[in-house]
Amino acid sequence: AAFRAAAEGRCDITYGDEARARLDLFMPDGPARGLVVFFHGGYWRAFDKSTWSHLAAGPLALGWVVALPSYPLAPAARLAEITVQAGRAVAQAAGLVDGPIRLAGHSAGGHLAARLACIIPAIGGIIFVDREHDKPAIHDLIYVLPDDVPAGILRFGLWDVIGTGIAGQDGRRHGQQGCGK
Repeated sequence: AAFRAAAEGRCDITYGDEARARLDLFMPDGPARGLVVFFHGGYWRAFDKSTWSHLAAGPLALGWVVALPSYPLAPAARLAEITVQAGRAVAQAAGLVDGPIRLAGHSAGGHLAARLACIIPAIGGIIFVDREHDKPAIHDLIYVLPDDVPAGILRFGLWDVIGTGIAGQDGRRHGQQGCGK
Protein backbone atom coordinates (compact mmCIF):
# COMPACT_ATOMS: atom_id res chain seq x y z
CA ALA A 1 0.00 0.00 0.00
CA ALA A 2 2.84 2.38 0.79
CA PHE A 3 4.44 1.83 -2.62
CA ARG A 4 1.15 2.48 -4.45
CA ALA A 5 0.64 5.70 -2.52
CA ALA A 6 4.11 7.03 -3.26
CA ALA A 7 4.77 5.82 -6.82
CA GLU A 8 4.19 7.97 -9.89
CA GLY A 9 1.70 6.43 -12.26
CA ARG A 10 -1.89 5.82 -13.23
CA CYS A 11 -4.11 3.31 -11.51
CA ASP A 12 -7.15 1.43 -12.79
CA ILE A 13 -6.64 1.97 -16.52
CA THR A 14 -9.32 -0.08 -18.24
CA TYR A 15 -8.46 -2.60 -20.93
CA GLY A 16 -11.91 -4.19 -21.26
CA ASP A 17 -15.46 -4.18 -19.98
CA GLU A 18 -15.04 -6.79 -17.25
CA ALA A 19 -14.78 -5.65 -13.62
CA ARG A 20 -11.22 -6.98 -13.27
CA ALA A 21 -10.02 -5.61 -16.63
CA ARG A 22 -7.91 -2.91 -15.00
CA LEU A 23 -4.19 -2.26 -14.87
CA ASP A 24 -1.89 0.05 -12.98
CA LEU A 25 0.94 1.75 -14.87
CA PHE A 26 3.94 3.01 -12.91
CA MET A 27 6.40 5.43 -14.53
CA PRO A 28 10.17 5.75 -13.91
CA ASP A 29 11.71 9.10 -13.02
CA GLY A 30 13.58 9.48 -16.31
CA PRO A 31 13.14 8.28 -19.89
CA ALA A 32 11.57 4.84 -20.23
CA ARG A 33 13.66 1.88 -21.45
CA GLY A 34 10.48 -0.01 -22.32
CA LEU A 35 7.63 -1.85 -20.64
CA VAL A 36 7.60 -4.63 -18.04
CA VAL A 37 4.19 -6.26 -17.51
CA PHE A 38 3.94 -8.22 -14.26
CA PHE A 39 1.11 -10.77 -13.86
CA HIS A 40 0.19 -11.68 -10.30
CA GLY A 41 0.06 -15.22 -9.02
CA GLY A 42 -2.67 -16.82 -6.97
CA TYR A 43 -3.39 -20.28 -8.40
CA TRP A 44 -5.62 -18.61 -11.02
CA ARG A 45 -8.15 -17.99 -8.23
CA ALA A 46 -6.86 -15.20 -6.00
CA PHE A 47 -5.26 -11.76 -5.70
CA ASP A 48 -5.19 -8.75 -7.97
CA LYS A 49 -2.74 -6.12 -9.21
CA SER A 50 -2.66 -4.15 -5.95
CA THR A 51 -1.22 -7.10 -3.98
CA TRP A 52 1.96 -7.04 -6.07
CA SER A 53 2.55 -3.31 -6.74
CA HIS A 54 5.72 -3.18 -4.66
CA LEU A 55 7.45 -5.41 -7.23
CA ALA A 56 7.44 -2.49 -9.66
CA ALA A 57 10.15 -0.74 -7.61
CA GLY A 58 13.11 -2.66 -9.10
CA PRO A 59 12.27 -2.25 -12.80
CA LEU A 60 11.27 1.38 -12.16
CA ALA A 61 14.68 2.09 -10.63
CA LEU A 62 16.23 0.74 -13.83
CA GLY A 63 14.12 2.97 -16.08
CA TRP A 64 11.32 0.57 -17.08
CA VAL A 65 7.64 1.45 -17.09
CA VAL A 66 5.77 -1.25 -15.15
CA ALA A 67 2.20 -2.38 -15.82
CA LEU A 68 0.40 -4.59 -13.31
CA PRO A 69 -2.90 -5.92 -14.66
CA SER A 70 -5.62 -7.78 -12.85
CA TYR A 71 -7.31 -10.51 -14.87
CA PRO A 72 -10.44 -12.67 -14.51
CA LEU A 73 -10.13 -15.52 -12.04
CA ALA A 74 -11.08 -19.18 -12.10
CA PRO A 75 -13.48 -20.84 -11.75
CA ALA A 76 -15.57 -18.03 -13.28
CA ALA A 77 -13.12 -17.84 -16.21
CA ARG A 78 -11.29 -20.62 -18.01
CA LEU A 79 -7.56 -20.39 -18.77
CA ALA A 80 -8.19 -19.50 -22.43
CA GLU A 81 -10.35 -16.51 -21.42
CA ILE A 82 -7.81 -15.41 -18.82
CA THR A 83 -5.09 -15.53 -21.49
CA VAL A 84 -7.15 -13.44 -23.93
CA GLN A 85 -7.81 -10.83 -21.25
CA ALA A 86 -4.13 -10.74 -20.28
CA GLY A 87 -3.24 -10.21 -23.94
CA ARG A 88 -5.62 -7.26 -24.02
CA ALA A 89 -3.88 -5.84 -20.97
CA VAL A 90 -0.49 -6.13 -22.67
CA ALA A 91 -1.86 -4.47 -25.82
CA GLN A 92 -3.34 -1.61 -23.81
CA ALA A 93 -0.13 -1.01 -21.86
CA ALA A 94 2.07 -1.35 -24.96
CA GLY A 95 -0.02 1.32 -26.67
CA LEU A 96 0.95 3.73 -23.89
CA VAL A 97 4.69 3.00 -23.76
CA ASP A 98 7.38 3.02 -26.45
CA GLY A 99 10.15 0.45 -26.48
CA PRO A 100 10.63 -3.26 -25.87
CA ILE A 101 8.14 -5.35 -23.90
CA ARG A 102 9.12 -7.75 -21.11
CA LEU A 103 6.68 -10.03 -19.29
CA ALA A 104 7.04 -11.20 -15.72
CA GLY A 105 4.86 -13.18 -13.39
CA HIS A 106 4.68 -15.12 -10.19
CA SER A 107 3.27 -18.65 -10.17
CA ALA A 108 0.09 -18.60 -12.29
CA GLY A 109 1.22 -15.20 -13.54
CA GLY A 110 4.47 -16.73 -14.79
CA HIS A 111 2.47 -19.35 -16.64
CA LEU A 112 0.33 -16.61 -18.13
CA ALA A 113 3.44 -14.67 -19.22
CA ALA A 114 4.79 -17.81 -20.91
CA ARG A 115 1.48 -18.43 -22.73
CA LEU A 116 1.47 -14.85 -24.00
CA ALA A 117 5.09 -14.97 -25.15
CA CYS A 118 4.14 -17.90 -27.36
CA ILE A 119 1.44 -15.91 -29.15
CA ILE A 120 2.63 -12.28 -29.09
CA PRO A 121 5.65 -11.85 -31.38
CA ALA A 122 6.70 -8.50 -29.89
CA ILE A 123 7.56 -9.98 -26.49
CA GLY A 124 11.28 -9.67 -25.89
CA GLY A 125 11.68 -11.65 -22.68
CA ILE A 126 9.99 -13.35 -19.78
CA ILE A 127 10.77 -13.49 -16.09
CA PHE A 128 9.04 -16.25 -14.13
CA VAL A 129 9.13 -15.82 -10.36
CA ASP A 130 8.35 -19.22 -8.90
CA ARG A 131 9.03 -19.04 -5.19
CA GLU A 132 7.84 -16.66 -2.51
CA HIS A 133 11.35 -15.59 -1.48
CA ASP A 134 12.29 -14.67 -5.07
CA LYS A 135 9.86 -11.78 -5.40
CA PRO A 136 12.05 -9.00 -3.94
CA ALA A 137 14.83 -9.74 -6.46
CA ILE A 138 12.84 -9.15 -9.66
CA HIS A 139 14.79 -5.95 -10.33
CA ASP A 140 18.01 -7.96 -10.65
CA LEU A 141 16.73 -9.87 -13.65
CA ILE A 142 15.94 -6.84 -15.76
CA TYR A 143 19.70 -6.60 -16.34
CA VAL A 144 19.74 -9.96 -18.08
CA LEU A 145 17.07 -9.05 -20.62
CA PRO A 146 18.78 -6.71 -23.10
CA ASP A 147 16.82 -5.48 -26.09
CA ASP A 148 18.50 -7.81 -28.56
CA VAL A 149 17.87 -11.09 -26.69
CA PRO A 150 15.17 -13.38 -28.13
CA ALA A 151 12.28 -14.43 -25.94
CA GLY A 152 12.92 -17.08 -23.35
CA ILE A 153 11.89 -18.11 -19.89
CA LEU A 154 14.02 -17.52 -16.83
CA ARG A 155 13.45 -18.89 -13.35
CA PHE A 156 15.30 -17.15 -10.54
CA GLY A 157 18.85 -18.23 -9.96
CA LEU A 158 19.27 -19.71 -13.44
CA TRP A 159 21.08 -16.98 -15.29
CA ASP A 160 22.01 -18.92 -18.41
CA VAL A 161 18.66 -19.95 -19.87
CA ILE A 162 17.47 -16.80 -21.63
CA GLY A 163 16.35 -17.77 -25.09
CA THR A 164 17.16 -21.43 -24.53
CA GLY A 165 13.96 -22.90 -23.15
CA ILE A 166 12.46 -23.62 -19.77
CA ALA A 167 14.68 -24.60 -16.87
CA GLY A 168 13.64 -26.43 -13.75
CA GLN A 169 14.88 -25.55 -10.28
CA ASP A 170 17.58 -28.17 -10.68
CA GLY A 171 19.10 -26.06 -13.47
CA ARG A 172 18.43 -28.61 -16.23
CA ARG A 173 16.62 -27.44 -19.33
CA HIS A 174 13.14 -28.81 -19.95
CA GLY A 175 10.44 -28.28 -22.55
CA GLN A 176 10.52 -26.61 -25.94
CA GLN A 177 13.01 -24.02 -27.02
CA GLY A 178 11.61 -20.49 -26.72
CA CYS A 179 8.04 -21.27 -27.90
CA GLY A 180 9.20 -21.66 -31.49
CA LYS A 181 10.91 -18.27 -31.71
